[in-house]
Amino acid sequence: ADLKPKLYPLFDDMSVNDKLEVLQTYFPRENYTPIQVVNYVINRDFNYNNRWSKVCAVHASAYISDFRVSRGLISQMFNLDKLLQETSAWVVYNKDKVHYNELTTRLPLRDKRFLDSSIENNQLLNGLDDGFFLGIEMVFFLKEIPVFKGIGGSVLADLADKIIPIDLNTRDKIVLNNVDELPIIICAHGEVRLKNGDTIVSNFKKGDYYGDLFQEGSAPRITEIEATERSVVFRINLVDFYYVMANHQELIAGLIRNVTVKEVINKEEIEN
Repeated sequence: ADLKPKLYPLFDDMSVNDKLEVLQTYFPRENYTPIQVVNYVINRDFNYNNRWSKVCAVHASAYISDFRVSRGLISQMFNLDKLLQETSAWVVYNKDKVHYNELTTRLPLRDKRFLDSSIENNQLLNGLDDGFFLGIEMVFFLKEIPVFKGIGGSVLADLADKIIPIDLNTRDKIVLNNVDELPIIICAHGEVRLKNGDTIVSNFKKGDYYGDLFQEGSAPRITEIEATERSVVFRINLVDFYYVMANHQELIAGLIRNVTVKEVINKEEIEN
C-alpha cells in the first residue's frame, strides 16, 4: 500500500513533467536553470561522467546568451584533451574575443596555433554547413551516417580522435600508395571521385563512405581520390580504426547491426 502512490505515476500515461511533479512529494529534487546544469556538468568529476558529456555541455553553453565565460569553461581551454580544449576555446572565442586572445597567450605556442587554426574558419551559426570541422562537429557528423547509427557519442568521440581531415580544392587528389591497406574514407563536404587508375569507381557526395568494414565482401580497389569541387574528406587509417574497435565492444556490435540492416534493405530493393 505504501508503494502504490510511488509506483503509480511511473506506469500512468502522463508526461514526464507530470510524473516528476507527482513524485516530488516522495523524492524531492532541486530545480536548476540551464546555466546551472551546464556548469555542473562541465565541472563534475570525471569519475561521474565522461568526456563526451562534458564537451556537449561546453558546446551547449555557446548557445546560451546569458552564459558567461566562467572559470570552469576557461579551465577546459587548458585541458590536455584536445576535444575539450578546442570546443572550450571555440565557445570563449565566440563569447569574448578579447578574453580569448588574453587566455591563449598563456598557452604553449603549439596549442595556440592549433586553436587559432581550428577556430578562425568555423562559424558559430553555420554548424556543419561551413565546411570546417571542430572535433565535436566530426562526432556530430559521424552520428548522422547510417553505418554509425545508435552508437554512443563517447565511442564516436574516440573514433573522431583518429580522423585525419583532408581539405581539397577542385581537382586536388589523394594518392593511395598502399592498396593492400586501404583506409576508411568518408566524404564530409563537397563531392569527390574514387578512382582506380583512370577508371572512375564511384562518385561520393557528403555522407558517403568507403571501406571493407562497411559492407559484405571486399570494397572495390581504389588508387586515388579526386575532388570535383571544394571538399573535405575524413581519412581513418585501418590500424587506428581497429584500435578503437578493440577498446569499444559497442562499436563492433553497432557496425555489425547497421551493416546487416543495410545489406537486407539493399537485397529487398533489388528483389522488388
